[in-house]
Amino acid sequence: MKKFLWFIVVAIAVVSFGLTIYYFSADNEVIYVRSSYLVVEEGEYISTNSLLEFKNRGKDTTLSFSSGNEEILSFEAEGNSFEAKKGGQSQIVVKTSNKRYSTFVIDVLVCDGSAEYPFVITTEAALKKIGDNTIENNKYTVDKNYRLGSDITLEEVEGGNWTPIAGFSGMFDGNFYTISNVHITDQTVAEGQDTVGFFANITNSAVVKNLVLSNLKIELTNGAFVGSVAGISQGIIQTTLVDGSIKVDTYDSTSMIGGVVGIAERSTEADSVLPKIDRCGFEGSISLPHDGSKNLAEYGGIVGRLGCAQLSESYFRATGLGVQNYDNNFGGIAG
Repeated sequence: MKKFLWFIVVAIAVVSFGLTIYYFSADNEVIYVRSSYLVVEEGEYISTNSLLEFKNRGKDTTLSFSSGNEEILSFEAEGNSFEAKKGGQSQIVVKTSNKRYSTFVIDVLVCDGSAEYPFVITTEAALKKIGDNTIENNKYTVDKNYRLGSDITLEEVEGGNWTPIAGFSGMFDGNFYTISNVHITDQTVAEGQDTVGFFANITNSAVVKNLVLSNLKIELTNGAFVGSVAGISQGIIQTTLVDGSIKVDTYDSTSMIGGVVGIAERSTEADSVLPKIDRCGFEGSISLPHDGSKNLAEYGGIVGRLGCAQLSESYFRATGLGVQNYDNNFGGIAG
């Protein structure tokens, strides 16, 4: 009888120990959401393996996934991933068999370059893709819309590091972040291109706003239309601030050089869209060395030539004026 009772005690102890281990493991399981908000682009995939982290994961814990909007974010069960179908906002819903955690919801923004869901730019590599026709099937075309998602500092490269974006017709929202160390030289400008700036030119449908360019340098042997933001603007530039320097060695009577824009003018006389420069500033130097000739250039702290366009609430603060040729048509704001 004593042996039987001893057996019962041992059996209860073993079962209790086993249950203790089981409940300890279950209660000790921790599930982390790696990010509660994701930003992806149309056509990209999100792996389900990238969404959660586990500590002491129970071997019996199961997960199920679903999308809040299948038209925007489609769940591909076979590939254990979500495909971003089109621009919009959706959610990834994760349900677990661990009752303590139950359900996780991850918000997802899908960017497609539209006005409502612009591409979010956070790296130098992505920034340099905009309008780059050398990239096959490049979705970052000049007619799309962009918004900065962080400050970006361009790597300094001997001979320059920025090729002006030509023919930009979309929207570029700097989101009050800063792009630093833009350096434009003869080597970075496309052959035969005489319009120079962060954008070579922007069309009448373009909007550039909330942009900060810091430590910008433009160093050219010659240039016809030169400005830190755009050589030619037929669109809208607003709430944009630049600090840096512009130097053009050779120019003539057709040259128009400004701290922000070379020339602001309608695309045609019949164009109903009036170009605007609004609440912009340039702090720095603009230098046109005297070449001994009587060449004239229109040269202003904000804009070289203000044609049929609107300029408002903007300023120029000179840190070193390079007016070495006094025959130039120079103005503190406009040439």
